[in-house]
Amino acid sequence: MPILPPILAQASGVSNDDGAVLQRPLSNASFTLDSSGVAGFFGGDSSVAGMATVNLIPNRRWGGWYNTPGSYEIAKRYGPLAKSKLCDGLFPEGEHDPTRLFGIDGKDGPQFIAIHSGSSFVRTGHLGHLLATKARDMPCTRAPFASLNARTTASPPVTIVNLRHVPRESDHPRLPRHWEHSALFSLAPIAVSVGACVLCALVADWFCFASIAVGIVAHGSACYIIGSGKLTFRHPRPAPDAPPGDGVLKGDKDVVILVGDEGAVNAFTRGRFRLEYGAERDGGLDVETPRRFRRPKREGTGTGTFSEKETVQVDRSHRSRRSWIPRRYLIGPCALLLMGQFLAQLLLIPLGTLFGQLMFIASLIASWAYNTYLSAIDREEIQTEILFNVLQVEEEDIQKYQLRTWTATVAFTCFVLASAHPIEDPLALLDALLPNNTEVWRVWKRKMAAKLQERKHFDRSDVEFKFSEEDTRVVGEKHRGLLRTFFHDAENAWDAWCDVRDCERMIALRRPLGVPV
Repeated sequence: MPILPPILAQASGVSNDDGAVLQRPLSNASFTLDSSGVAGFFGGDSSVAGMATVNLIPNRRWGGWYNTPGSYEIAKRYGPLAKSKLCDGLFPEGEHDPTRLFGIDGKDGPQFIAIHSGSSFVRTGHLGHLLATKARDMPCTRAPFASLNARTTASPPVTIVNLRHVPRESDHPRLPRHWEHSALFSLAPIAVSVGACVLCALVADWFCFASIAVGIVAHGSACYIIGSGKLTFRHPRPAPDAPPGDGVLKGDKDVVILVGDEGAVNAFTRGRFRLEYGAERDGGLDVETPRRFRRPKREGTGTGTFSEKETVQVDRSHRSRRSWIPRRYLIGPCALLLMGQFLAQLLLIPLGTLFGQLMFIASLIASWAYNTYLSAIDREEIQTEILFNVLQVEEEDIQKYQLRTWTATVAFTCFVLASAHPIEDPLALLDALLPNNTEVWRVWKRKMAAKLQERKHFDRSDVEFKFSEEDTRVVGEKHRGLLRTFFHDAENAWDAWCDVRDCERMIALRRPLGVPV
């Protein structure tokens, strides 16, 4: 038992029996628990991960009023968001960007190959990563094309996303409501913490009462302030009369085809999420209150324009609502309060009774269990759902198929893109998808490019896609067998394309933007 707590107990003059309403359980126990040494660190990882969900789950920020372990780790992780010199001194080299800290940005997506616009990127951003991950985890729309008489190598999948909606340049997306139950589960640790606090008060264990109460206030305040960020989606405006934004996200083992307007496609390639606090939340959005407001005109009531007095009242109401938005600098005091919680519990818990210490541990266990549940939530899954809601991507807008070789996958990708919009430079696309530059590959790509430019293959369903023996004689005798194999892969890909070309989802790819599916 540390020497300092008994000295504090004597100096405080607080008796263990002062004001007791109930007889104290375990009052004759000959030992006490010194749990304060681990109170600030136990469960720190799950507490930090649980706090990371506070801006993604609706109403999650209101459910932090419980005594949680790992207060020091939470302060260390999120304190630098205040961007104050004091917090930078206490927590050096911390992350100041909330978007990166909460994992809403920061990961690289696959390469994007533009077909018409020329806006190709060696690496896309976080939203490209979300889409690629979603495509990778999706089941195939139909079983692999097993009936094809084809060789099998890598069996890479092809995911096709039909983007029929162009989002606004800047928007505050709604958080998915079906995750709200996760916030409701916080009532369990809240009830345990408050109940433990009340029981400590009833037995007059004021040291443990104060320790639990400080934990409730510190974590609840931090959860509310840190969770007051607003998720914002932004993407650049495409140039006027821009060509279709069709393109390919090329991963190491899969391909994602994007078909749609340039403004919809660049949401994945150049768009991003941001997490903004306080005044930042309105940056770039149309939030200014107009000088004059219009209201619906009713018969016999004049023009329908608000009076100057009413306009001023609306103006004040608008500013009043904005004044309730917590500012980012308040994260600093919350971090200091969490540090104070750690120190207070370090000093006060050894002074409490065995019953009070058990109540303290019970509150930690309940909150640790809830934090563990929160840390198990896939935050990228929530981000992907938000992104798809912004772009209005439904299940019927996505289809996934699996070919047997990478060559067949590339050919199938070209057939899908060419059917949606004619490809002006198919050879450049083939070079980007297949950078191999041997003689056989060069011949195969030239022959494929010539086929892709013949629109009869896509405008009519009775045209065969076949390579002749003359096509193989372009190379030497020793390479003809390999070239025939590659030609056969392309023909198998065409058979697979013909097998699905008339399904509703494929037909939707060929509809002009704005025409309902």
